[in-house]
Amino acid sequence: MTDKNLFEFADYKAYLRHRLGEGGARSGRRGRLAKALGCQNSFVSQVLNSNVDFSLEQACRANEFFEHDSMQMHFFMLLVQKERAGSKDLKSYFQ
Repeated sequence: MTDKNLFEFADYKAYLRHRLGEGGARSGRRGRLAKALGCQNSFVSQVLNSNVDFSLEQACRANEFFEHDSMQMHFFMLLVQKERAGSKDLKSYFQ
């Protein structure tokens, strides 16, 4: 696995899959993330594999979990907001 930078991602879910790794569920990483977010492991799996998104509060907690610096935090929040946007115009704004 190459170590890609957060800023190379246009999708926060792809970034999460990268950070958690292929064995994320088996290695317990998803479970530790779920605990940090205050949710079930199954919810993290839904976010990673479907059209369900983290809340902004969960995204803030994910920033803490991954120990993002302030620029990474801001960028990660923009990626989450872009995915949560309900219109094409709003998605374009966050893009």
